[in-house]
Amino acid sequence: MLKNSFIEINKNNLINNLNNITTKYGDYDYYFGVVKSNCYGHDYMIINTLIENGINYLAVADISEALLIRNYNKDIPILILEPIDINELDTCINNNLTLSIADMDNYNKLSLTGKKIKFHLKIDSGMHRLGFNNKEEINTIVNNKNNLELEGIFSHFSTEADEYFRKQIKNFEYLTSDIDLSKIKIVHMGNSAALIKAEKIPFCNGIRTGLSMYGFFDDNKETFNLKCKILQIKNVSGDDLISYGAKVKLNHDGKIAILPLGYSDGIPRVNVGRNVTINNKLYKIIAMCMNMTIIEIDNNVKINDIVTFIGDKTDVSYVSKYTNLEPYEVLAMINPRIERKFI
Repeated sequence: MLKNSFIEINKNNLINNLNNITTKYGDYDYYFGVVKSNCYGHDYMIINTLIENGINYLAVADISEALLIRNYNKDIPILILEPIDINELDTCINNNLTLSIADMDNYNKLSLTGKKIKFHLKIDSGMHRLGFNNKEEINTIVNNKNNLELEGIFSHFSTEADEYFRKQIKNFEYLTSDIDLSKIKIVHMGNSAALIKAEKIPFCNGIRTGLSMYGFFDDNKETFNLKCKILQIKNVSGDDLISYGAKVKLNHDGKIAILPLGYSDGIPRVNVGRNVTINNKLYKIIAMCMNMTIIEIDNNVKINDIVTFIGDKTDVSYVSKYTNLEPYEVLAMINPRIERKFI
């Protein structure tokens, strides 16, 4: 645990976002909370808050993430989005996990085990990542009656509510046109952007919500605040050369503060030049190292002041725009060793 930095998760904002998702946007039977990558950097401690506020299915990248979640909740259904290794099947069964099957080879290996487990059939409707795009193979799997229980069919969008988005819906409809989707328990294709920016897809009764749970859409509110303590404050002259490379200087007499966060904590050096917030005032990052960051300050900053590295005036949206990184990247990169707590 890193002692001089911490992350505050705004619980009220999280609940506000979940209420918006489940009451304002669409009418679904299944609201999947996408909680891969440590809940987009928020930590698995938020799991039960999600469940208490309308999320009734979770989705993760791999089995290791699913098993971490089982430490917090034993009962919530969990869909593993990536294919599993056949050697992991018993662990999935013992922990009541749902598989994604995205190709015929994986399907055949799992069916030959004779072991019963639920799965969702992944359709490649145009993203050209994981999934089936062969209609005959899809029909074969749907019509097979064996140990594998088909619970759901799903796909994923490449874009947001544009012409290609609509093309993917048509591709999905074509690939599943020989199937009575009303007889499939769960059909889910949409994500946060589809939920909020597009009309409800008629044949879907499930929606996957990721970024919208954590803010970033309409009146949803950001939930993530990265803060730290100041390690040291020092006076420097205008010609003093600061940090690695001996190239940075203030060009005037002033003060700098050293902070206990760096690129090893998931904050890449493209953050140099942007601001942090101290006492509701902005201060510029002038250099960044592996474990430390240097900012220029003034006489209003004191050693015990808390620095908001991400949040307030310098929130995730601001950092995303400055660094040209998606909000997903900003959040997912933050070191999981930094303590998370609800406020």
